[in-house]
Amino acid sequence: MVWLASIVTEGDHRNVSVETSLKGMHHTLSRRTAQSIAPLDVSDDRLSPLLQHVSKPSYWHAIERDLHERSIAGYDWSQDVIRCDATTVSGKHAVTEEGLGQFGHSTDGPARPQIKVMMGS
Repeated sequence: MVWLASIVTEGDHRNVSVETSLKGMHHTLSRRTAQSIAPLDVSDDRLSPLLQHVSKPSYWHAIERDLHERSIAGYDWSQDVIRCDATTVSGKHAVTEEGLGQFGHSTDGPARPQIKVMMGS
């Protein structure tokens, strides 16, 4: 998981890059993961078999789908125009009279509490 997190945050899957980027962070990683992580745990000989395993389409497609499920894309649009986009986010929100979560028209269904979101760029 540490290796996959490094790939996502650094945008670089090369083993040497992971080993270099985690240099000096082993104590912090050990504390955050509640596991003993040594420098050799992210070396080429440990990460290469993992890459071969997760690169199989049956595994990688699921990983990629889960990673992109929460992604936001940014575009270099002209700054002459302000664009606004509204959407709703449904979930198990507590619905109160003055609260953010409310019932209403949604593609997820009117029976699910939702929060309306507006983004401007």
